[in-house]
Amino acid sequence: RSSGSRGGLAGSTSSRRRQWLCGLLLVQRGGSQATYPSEFRFSWCVGTRCFDHSISSAHFQLRIWSYYTKNTRPPLKEAFFTATLPPPYQKELLWGCPGLMVLSHLMLAEARLYIDIPEEAGELVARAGAMMALPELQGPHLDGIQNAWPLAAALERFERTAQRLAV
Repeated sequence: RSSGSRGGLAGSTSSRRRQWLCGLLLVQRGGSQATYPSEFRFSWCVGTRCFDHSISSAHFQLRIWSYYTKNTRPPLKEAFFTATLPPPYQKELLWGCPGLMVLSHLMLAEARLYIDIPEEAGELVARAGAMMALPELQGPHLDGIQNAWPLAAALERFERTAQRLAV
C-alpha cells in the first residue's frame, strides 16, 4: 500500500480512535481487586485428531508488560490464539481473565497496522473497547484491566504507531 492511501484511511478514523482512547484513560480508578485463574486449558477434536492446548494468563501478563516497558518480543502467538478462538471460548476467557482478552486484541491491533488497512486494526481496538464496556466487567474487573495490565501503554503505542504509519 502506498503511504498516501494509508494516510487517507487513518485520518478518517483518527479522531474517533483518539476520543475512545482518551475516554478509556480518563475512567475513574478505584481501590478494588479482582483475581482470576491463571491457567486455561482447551481440548478439542477434529475428526479423529484431538488437540490439547493451555495458556497461562500470568505468563502472558509478564510477557506483555515486558513488551510494553522493555520493548521485548511481543507474545503474538498467545494473543493470536486467544483472539481467534471460537466465540464461546473467547467469552469464557473474557469472564475468566478479562485483561488477557482485551490486551490480546490491542496487541494484535498494533501488529495489524503494519500489514492491513488501518480500519482492520481499528476493528480490533473497537472489540477491546466493547469488551471493556460490558456491564459484567465494570468495577473491580475494569480496574484490574486498567491497573494490573499495561492498558495505557498498549493504547498509547497503538496510537503512536497508527500516526507514524499514516504519514
